[in-house]
Amino acid sequence: MKANVHIYSVGYNINSQPYLSKLAKVLSCYTDKITFHCWRRKNTPSSSEHKGVKTRVLLNYGNDGSKYVALVYPIWMFLVFIDCLFKRKSGDVVICSKFESGFPVALLCHFKKIKFIYLDRDNLAFSYRGHPIVKSIALKLESFVARQAILHLVPGENRVYEQRDNIRVIHNTPHSETLAEAEKKINKWQHLRSDNKLNVYINGWMSERRGIDFILNTIEKCENMKLPIHFIVAGSGDDRVINRLELFKSVSYIGCVSNADALAIYYVMDLLLSFYDPVYEIHQRAEPNKWYDALFTSTNVIVNNDIKASEIFIDNYGFTGVKYGDVLGLINCFMDYQKDKDESKMTSYDDFICWDKRVHSVLKDIL
Repeated sequence: MKANVHIYSVGYNINSQPYLSKLAKVLSCYTDKITFHCWRRKNTPSSSEHKGVKTRVLLNYGNDGSKYVALVYPIWMFLVFIDCLFKRKSGDVVICSKFESGFPVALLCHFKKIKFIYLDRDNLAFSYRGHPIVKSIALKLESFVARQAILHLVPGENRVYEQRDNIRVIHNTPHSETLAEAEKKINKWQHLRSDNKLNVYINGWMSERRGIDFILNTIEKCENMKLPIHFIVAGSGDDRVINRLELFKSVSYIGCVSNADALAIYYVMDLLLSFYDPVYEIHQRAEPNKWYDALFTSTNVIVNNDIKASEIFIDNYGFTGVKYGDVLGLINCFMDYQKDKDESKMTSYDDFICWDKRVHSVLKDIL
């Protein structure tokens, strides 16, 4: 009998979220009864149907990037709790992305025999700066959620904060089908490349905590210096960021694209930028999709070298490190890459396998 699978997550378009898009592909191999229950915000990407997945809006309110949106999280958690309490049946597989979806379901595990899988993509306790007592409480709450799950999936060894039998490390590598699809789409994006310039790729959620102001200041400096650099930007951000990007002559902003298209663009780029504000502990432990996407597409990467997680990628896989916020240091890196931009500095990624192969090995006995 095919399992009923229910995914709960903030964000309307499952295809614009690489992690959930990859997960949906794996789940569809086992069942066609998949529902994505989501929180839609006004400025999030439009929905794009994913084969075999039904999208259901559980909450439709707020704007991404708004300082008031945090006040709505208790409402989201309450709606998830009520939805699971009255609509989920014994034996249903309930997959929750992050704490805000996982906590209400963890509470229900004492009353309902559901198969709860926790996607621990961002540790709440490590994501914000606050009093040690607040952090301690957050850790205890996250530990409670993780203990209720039959599987607790984390994206890297750096994110394991206590040892339990239900923990599985799933590195953020590409899905094999998405990788194959991306290779077929390379020609679609070839027009973005400027052969007489250094082609620099920026993608994903563009926020202050992910270095967007550092990047914007660098682009402005490069234009003032009249450097032959072309910046290609894919992803979303608040109006301030998008408006400033569109003012630059050296920037091609293409908006939000599918996971496969975002991956295909790597193949026509010379370089990827990926920065995380080191003051946040969660960033010290970050191992994002884009690092592994770059590895699998042999795309050079510049990261900030003042986060712990980047050390292994700089030491073992050919990433280049620069201090967070160091505009001139980043420009010097551009100059170095400009000299031999047709050569990849990346090394073998044999230490990693495609995401779906690892996840299949974890889920096959549950679904």
